[in-house]
Order: sequence, then structure tokens, then C-alpha cells
Amino acid sequence: MEARTPQPDSLQPGFALGAFGSSTFWENVILPFVNDTGEVLKSAGFTDALDSFSAPSGIYSRKPRFVADAGATTIFIGLMVFLGSSIGSWAVGRTCDHFFDENIKPVLKRLKKRIEKRDDEGGGSFHPFEVRCGLWYEPERVLVQVLVQIERPGDLKTASLHIAAAQRAAANWLEENGWHGAALVYKVVEDELEPTPTLAKRLDS
Repeated sequence: MEARTPQPDSLQPGFALGAFGSSTFWENVILPFVNDTGEVLKSAGFTDALDSFSAPSGIYSRKPRFVADAGATTIFIGLMVFLGSSIGSWAVGRTCDHFFDENIKPVLKRLKKRIEKRDDEGGGSFHPFEVRCGLWYEPERVLVQVLVQIERPGDLKTASLHIAAAQRAAANWLEENGWHGAALVYKVVEDELEPTPTLAKRLDS
């Protein structure tokens, strides 16, 4: 039975996926990630119908468009998660310890193995890319986005841990600064989570 992230209200948790990269990246990274993540999250009770959430449309695409651009230099895979839970509640710890460990970590682990197998079989050299994961917390209208630089396949092993750690850091930051309606961006570079977020914008202004 797939693990579920419990919600204290009636909002069903949601998700959206996005990506950009070359045709080779599309085949070997994007499609496996999209298919695997979508299946896992739907089995865990998440929906891709997001009309119940008030997130500004500019922070995500309701109909993700995957671009297979042979000339792409910036390549990434992206996941947006939408929660009806408060970022300052017990749900943050639950999200960190339960959701990422049970759902996202296995997806990234399988992706890592796929990339390594492809490289071992001579299917092409590894190209760095970025994992972009955003969590939207509906009660405060807060977006916490984490940008993880994947310089080597092994970086995928700890990516989910950094994304979860950023949620805790964001909850602490918001408690200290009291900025609801904020978009916070955390970066992970060289397998290290930068402690201070960038305040991208005020979403309630």
C-alpha cells in the first residue's frame, strides 16, 4: 500500500510536473521521471486537478509542456506539490519525514540507477541538470521552491533530503519573519543546502 500524506482539511493534495531539455535528456531522464512520479503520487492520493488551490498561475503550469529542444543548455526536471496544510503546523514534519522519504526518494533513486546504467552501457556521457521542487502551502499562500544542482548521478541520492530540509528551514524562517504570501527559494549546490533563502516575491501584494 502506498503511503499517503495526511491532510487536516478537505483539500486533496495536488501536483504538477514540468521539464526542459534536449531530446536525449527527454528520453533518458524526463519521461522516466514524469511517468514514475505521476504514477507514485496518484497512487498516494494526489491529484493533478488543481482548481481548489489559489496558487498564482504564474508559478506553475496547469498544463505542463515538455520541451524536447536539441539545443537546450539549461535542463531541468520539475515537481510542484500543493498542500492544504499549514507550513507552520505538524504537517511540515510529516511532509519532510513521510512524503519525501516514501514517495520522492524512491523515484529519484530509480532515476539515478537508470542514468548510471545508461552511462555504463555507453549510452552517452552524463550532463548536469537541475531538480526543481516547489511546495505550495494553501493556508498561508506560501511557496517554498528548492533548486538542486545535479552535478553527478550520486547527487540524486540526497536530493530528497535537501528538499525536505528546506521545508523545515522555511517554516523557521517564516516564524521569525512573519511573511505570509511569500515565495522562498532555496538552492542546493555541491550537495549542500544554502541556509538563507532568496525571497523571490510577495505573492499577496
